Amino acid sequence: MIMGMISQPNNYLMCQNAHCSCAKNCLHYIAYENLDDTTDSLDMLNPKKFNKSEKCMYFKPSEKVKVAWGLTKLLSMLPYESAKAIRKALISRFSKTRYYRYYRSELPIYPAAQKVIETVFQKYNITTPPVYDRFSEEYEW
Repeated sequence: MIMGMISQPNNYLMCQNAHCSCAKNCLHYIAYENLDDTTDSLDMLNPKKFNKSEKCMYFKPSEKVKVAWGLTKLLSMLPYESAKAIRKALISRFSKTRYYRYYRSELPIYPAAQKVIETVFQKYNITTPPVYDRFSEEYEW
């Protein structure tokens, strides 16, 4: 179990089924266990629906992943035309809003999005790996 407070996203789906074989390692259950008294309402899985002997389809592992933050360094070392094309491709893939939220470190760049960025680099024949502003270990909600 995770000790101390964790900061789950708003409206995160929770589970109170302590009898589930996956509960101790599931973010849905851990989020429920770490609730405080400031939350008025919850989004909750129905514990009667899931049998404790079955593998739960909502299971979300509680391991932290390495996430990147910030794209301010990402394109600065590339030739202008390549950087322009890559920025356009990333905006097309993520949306303009999400791209700039990644750029300003407002959103973490989870491993799946990091892979997308690597693929875009490869598409434009950039052999150097993407450079991010910083890294941290976070739960993948």
